[in-house]
Amino acid sequence: GARARIIAARAREAAPGLPVSSFESKEELIEALTHDLRQGDVVLVKGSRSVQMETIVAALRVPEPAERVE
Repeated sequence: GARARIIAARAREAAPGLPVSSFESKEELIEALTHDLRQGDVVLVKGSRSVQMETIVAALRVPEPAERVE
């Protein structure tokens, strides 16, 4: 949202060249991460419980080998 845009702008100012993104919705974030993440990447998902960040974790989660259906 608006605060995230401000934080992202300040981060870009403080560290030019650092890849910084902000998103208007969880769906936009999920789409971007799904496109950009590679095997072995680690993501820290942090946010207010009211935002239900677990939906992002669920969308990005890769099943453990024992959970995969062959």
